[in-house]
Amino acid sequence: MNIEIKSRYNDSVLFSGEYASLADAVIAAAKIHANLYRADLCRANLSGANLSGANLSGADLSCANMSCANLSGADLSCADLYRANLSGADLYRADLSCANLSGADLYRANLSGANLSGADLYRADLSCADLSGADLYRANLSCANLSGANLSGANLSGADLCRADLSGANLSGANLSGADLSCANLSGANLSGADLSCANLSGANLSGADLSGADLSHADLCRANLSGADLSGADLSHADLSHADLCRADLSCANLKDQSKVAAGNAVVQIGPIGSRGATMVAFNTDKGIRVQTGCFFGDADSFLAAVLDTHVGNEHATNYRNALELAASMMKADR
Repeated sequence: MNIEIKSRYNDSVLFSGEYASLADAVIAAAKIHANLYRADLCRANLSGANLSGANLSGADLSCANMSCANLSGADLSCADLYRANLSGADLYRADLSCANLSGADLYRANLSGANLSGADLYRADLSCADLSGADLYRANLSCANLSGANLSGANLSGADLCRADLSGANLSGANLSGADLSCANLSGANLSGADLSCANLSGANLSGADLSGADLSHADLCRANLSGADLSGADLSHADLSHADLCRADLSCANLKDQSKVAAGNAVVQIGPIGSRGATMVAFNTDKGIRVQTGCFFGDADSFLAAVLDTHVGNEHATNYRNALELAASMMKADR
């Protein structure tokens, strides 16, 4: 029968011929590199189709079934893939920049080296997907499921990962600078050597995560759960750790604001709420002596006490802070 592939905008015919199905027509068009720009393929069944290198830029593939399809090197930039089924699909080095993939099923899909910059992946299922080396610059991944995904070496700078599930994901060496990971689930994730500078990790769950050697400079870790996390050798200079849970976290050799390094062993004590703001006081045992962080203050013990006496002279808060510092020093067996 005669199959016509039309434009989603003006109904003009982009490709036609005698084929048994729409899928066969699309495969034939892809084989001869026909231009399927803005094609109307809504709800098309392209499961297992070989569309390697196809030009599907701007195409309407919403709710289409492309499970296990070969889309390696395909141009899907600005395509509408809303709630499309791409589970197990091969999208190696495909161009998905600015594509709409919200609610799409990409379970176990191969997206290694793919261009997803500016793509909308809100609530997409990317669990166990391979995104190694992918470009996700400023992509929207809020509420997406990335559990067990491989994102090693991926570019996620400026990406929105708010409330995303990244539990058990591999993000080693990934670029997450300036990314929004607020309230994200990163429990058990591998973030070793990752760039998280200026990232928003407030309220994130990083329990048991590997952050060894990671760059967390200027990161917002307010109220983050870092219990049992490995932060050894991480850069925590100018990071906000207010109200963060550092229980059983390993901060050995982590860099702080003044280039001091956290000592090994029992080197961090958190006490709070304390003071007029009900803040958390964090004391670090470092190679340069005790360092204290609370609110906007970071400095050595003597500077901390001087600041306390200047602000709370003669009141109970001064006494509480002084006692807290003495307790922290005793627990860490450190000299002030």
